[in-house]
Amino acid sequence: MSELAWCAFVAPCAIAALGTLYAAVRSIRAAPCIAATVPEPSAWPKLSMIVPACNEEGTLGAATRAKLACDYPNLEVVIVEDRSTDATARVADELAASDPRVRVLHVDELPEGWLGKVHALDQGVRASRGEWFLLSDADVHLSPTIVKRVIATAEERGLDFVAMMPHMIPGGFWLDV
Repeated sequence: MSELAWCAFVAPCAIAALGTLYAAVRSIRAAPCIAATVPEPSAWPKLSMIVPACNEEGTLGAATRAKLACDYPNLEVVIVEDRSTDATARVADELAASDPRVRVLHVDELPEGWLGKVHALDQGVRASRGEWFLLSDADVHLSPTIVKRVIATAEERGLDFVAMMPHMIPGGFWLDV
């Protein structure tokens, strides 16, 4: 490839990458932060955390216990064990046996036309009793106060939907890349 052809290829790619980076930084900076203290609503709506879990035996227990440690007063956790080939089903059932706020759904087969995680989330939402849904991966740990602050803020502002941007714990250079 000639030097001119190389520049014609690399320059637009570099410009696109810088534009994407700029847009991402602007979006992150523009996103409002949740205050450390917020006024509490008169009644806490039921919150259903939907957790799809496929082959998550190593992470499901600790992450679910972190979710259960949050200070939200009206919480249910619905774990949707999705055709795991490891001990995820056993871990999920043990969590449900140890805390009445946890329920487990077992998905044995995937209907035609569905993707696994999307189907698991759909099943979890259908089985939930909450007014609010929090869709969370099985390896996500939540800080103890964030859920209460997010729901209180959403209720105060009359929001119907909230997207949270997590704090990522670095896992090494190549994982971060």
